[in-house]
Amino acid sequence: MQKPFVTQAELFVSSSDLEHPALHALDDTEAVLDWSKLEPILSSIYASKTGRPSYPLLTLFRGLLLGVWYRLSDVELSQCLYRDLLFRKFCHLELGGDVPEASTLGRFRNQLVEHDLWERLLGEINRQLEAKNIILTEGRINIIDATPIEAAQSGSGKGKDGKPKRDPDGGWHVKKDSRGTLKSTYGYSVHTGVDEDGFIQRQTVTAGNVHDSQERDTLLLGDETVIYADAAYSSKETRDKLERFGIADQVQRKGYPLAGRALHAREAQQTALGTRQQAQ
Repeated sequence: MQKPFVTQAELFVSSSDLEHPALHALDDTEAVLDWSKLEPILSSIYASKTGRPSYPLLTLFRGLLLGVWYRLSDVELSQCLYRDLLFRKFCHLELGGDVPEASTLGRFRNQLVEHDLWERLLGEINRQLEAKNIILTEGRINIIDATPIEAAQSGSGKGKDGKPKRDPDGGWHVKKDSRGTLKSTYGYSVHTGVDEDGFIQRQTVTAGNVHDSQERDTLLLGDETVIYADAAYSSKETRDKLERFGIADQVQRKGYPLAGRALHAREAQQTALGTRQQAQ
């Protein structure tokens, strides 16, 4: 049975410890969203009735948001949930209790994709932010990029059950880093479009071997004034499409730097949330 999404502060940590500034870094993000509106969207995912009790769906979703904001693989995210009090507090995980394993986080992400829920959740978050004038749609820009997420099961060979160790739904993400060195990651690609403040506008998840440019049209909003992207998205087709939509083209040409725009989709949305909330 699924556990209720509640936290008893006295079981988590002492009340005096909760006043430490380091544990309030995500309070603005916590307060600005009405999380109860997200729970019905998540409810269509079936919670297991056998084996270990399922984690609350909001706990898992909050964990995935932390993974996006801090650019963590599922393995790294699970480790942070074990040792980071801030992460535990944000995900409503009791001190000393179990935390989701990397494989659990990966399966949950796959379920969101399979049920077409990720876009719905992001849409609801952005609807709330627009209603509070925290993000604006008029004159917005779009910065698109893809971030590899290493699969929890990415090793070669077979396990004790004779099945391959690698996640069958993953793929190899191969891309040059800023130094021109090829870097390979087995897992998934998170394709993201953000505005100048780092707010996520569109996001999809694919196997790692799906080229960045294949998700271009999914990330394209249609009403943005300008698009920034790296050379992976550069093509005549892209240039022609942006011209038809009347969108200024700031896609990096192959072999040329991105003209001073060092913004990428890894901009932490939670940082922008906190900054905007404090300014109001």
